[in-house]
Amino acid sequence: WPWFLLSIALCVGLAWYKYADSPFVYFRTATVFIKDPAQKTSSAGGLERYDQFINKVNVANELLQFRSKKLMSDVIKRLNADVSYQKTDRFRKIELYTQAPVKVSFPDALPGTYMALNVTPVDKEHVRIQEIVNGEPAGSQTVGMNQPVSLKQGKVVVAPTNFYNDSWKDVDILVQKMPLDGMVGYFLGCIGIRQESEESSILTLSIKDSSPARAEDVLNTLIAVYNEDAIKDKQSISKITAEFIAARLEVIGQELGEVDRNIASIKQSNQIIDIKSEAT
Repeated sequence: WPWFLLSIALCVGLAWYKYADSPFVYFRTATVFIKDPAQKTSSAGGLERYDQFINKVNVANELLQFRSKKLMSDVIKRLNADVSYQKTDRFRKIELYTQAPVKVSFPDALPGTYMALNVTPVDKEHVRIQEIVNGEPAGSQTVGMNQPVSLKQGKVVVAPTNFYNDSWKDVDILVQKMPLDGMVGYFLGCIGIRQESEESSILTLSIKDSSPARAEDVLNTLIAVYNEDAIKDKQSISKITAEFIAARLEVIGQELGEVDRNIASIKQSNQIIDIKSEAT
């Protein structure tokens, strides 16, 4: 019995520790309506099913567009979502996102660079920085706000945010600058896209993340960037079409001018009289 009770206690303890160590996961959703030219007018001659087929293909293309690395890369750059701010609450790490008391910039960092450091507020004008190299803490130093600091992996600048106050004093904040491609893969893996029905132009986008605010921002910004790209594509097509029409009109004008000159030359060489012109 004692061993049985001990094994139960160990299992319960391990289960509790696993739960306490796991970060919270939040889900957010958004609905997108895909406009399709085929839906604007009905087809004659019983071709509605072909219109529906065209609609399906277009919605499938837009679904792939939402999953494109370029779109997600633009989203992450716009939100600075490649920089993570975490504090430890007992065993669990909490993603602070935009509610962190400090904002850390990496002036010399390339998109693929990884950097990690602990930032600890000391007072209103100073923080303590401890660089983390290969998973191990390196030397720490106390620096002023908004002052460039040279570390082994590059320069950093720490600035206070509107959340900076005395309650954050001596609280360690883990700041990680993630590689851009890694974060693109992470968010694309967290996003789900579902077409409501086979003939529907409505897509439901969902995302899971450790920060509810970041999840909402990623979804909203993804839709905004998608709309901006769609507008740019339409403008580009309109510009190319206008340039093509202008070029064709110029060529046609030249050809018509050449035809008029040829007609005049033929009339002159054959001494053909234009009765209408002579009458006037």
